[in-house]
Amino acid sequence: MGSWCPNCMDEHRLLVQLMNRHPDLKVHTLAFERGLDKDDGVEKALNRLNRYASQMGADRWDDRWTFVLAGPASKKAAADSLAFVDRVVSFPTTVVINENQQEPWIHTGFNGPATGPAYEVEVAKFNRAINAGLTENR
Repeated sequence: MGSWCPNCMDEHRLLVQLMNRHPDLKVHTLAFERGLDKDDGVEKALNRLNRYASQMGADRWDDRWTFVLAGPASKKAAADSLAFVDRVVSFPTTVVINENQQEPWIHTGFNGPATGPAYEVEVAKFNRAINAGLTENR
């Protein structure tokens, strides 16, 4: 994800709802930020991520939701960071990993609330992926 990405923001708002409903859910966010090559770029990016986490409400779950600065804002850099993903088509790209499944669920892009019915489809996909992982572990 990137703190600059409106679709990432929409997806994180959905993840906040899911975190509220599922106390066993853990989220690890890999951020790919702009400006890392500039003076103090990494420090500025880390500050942006901290503000972003706070604005999204993710900082409520310090023990369950982590943000890591993973590299520059680039689909190639993102794909290179995730060896099991053949390519990153768009931001955000979400990977749901369940220890009881051999293959992770990979979802790229996000249709936010403004897309109406497409958003409802997104919500249903996320609920299925997350509920499957959490119920299989119990």
